[in-house]
Amino acid sequence: MLDHILRKAQAFERRHGICPNVVFINHNHYRELINTYPDLFGDDQGIELGFRVAVVSTESAPHPQVAWLPPRFPELYSAMMDPGSTEGL
Repeated sequence: MLDHILRKAQAFERRHGICPNVVFINHNHYRELINTYPDLFGDDQGIELGFRVAVVSTESAPHPQVAWLPPRFPELYSAMMDPGSTEGL
């Protein structure tokens, strides 16, 4: 499974000229990765993937998908968490 994800990441980089920073997997993929690489998601990570992992529904990701998403914007996140705030919107 990890080999498949890394191949998808390499193909994405070749096609777009930028490394993906997120991989979308479903719960079955996640469970397989945990069983095969228990240290992958532990507190003391011995393996650095270089991208975030988002676990989504099987319908959303029947197969692992990679993407590049813009960096997070803390001011927008803060505004979303405070429904009365319009700052940053």
